Amino acid sequence: MPLLFIIYLNDLPRHINHFTNAVLLADDTSILITEKNYENLNQKIRLTLDCTSRWFKANQFLLNLMKTNIIKFSPSHFLHSQLITKHNSTTVSEVPETSFLGV
Repeated sequence: MPLLFIIYLNDLPRHINHFTNAVLLADDTSILITEKNYENLNQKIRLTLDCTSRWFKANQFLLNLMKTNIIKFSPSHFLHSQLITKHNSTTVSEVPETSFLGV
């Protein structure tokens, strides 16, 4: 079953934004965004959630925002600002730690 799921999800990275990298493993999808300008980061997160959600819907999947986490890796001068994004009236907040690809 995981192999079929990976084959089905294989085109997701081509349909999300050019500034992201998608990491797919079985039923776990991680999307990495690199941004040096902190002010643009929230906008990129919103755009990525929109693109990903549209792809999931078009392929009859559901993006589970209750399991969606944002984790930021940044220099200490960015640590004071927390990322909070709304998508379809659900808040997706930054977390200090999360499980990455089942680890």
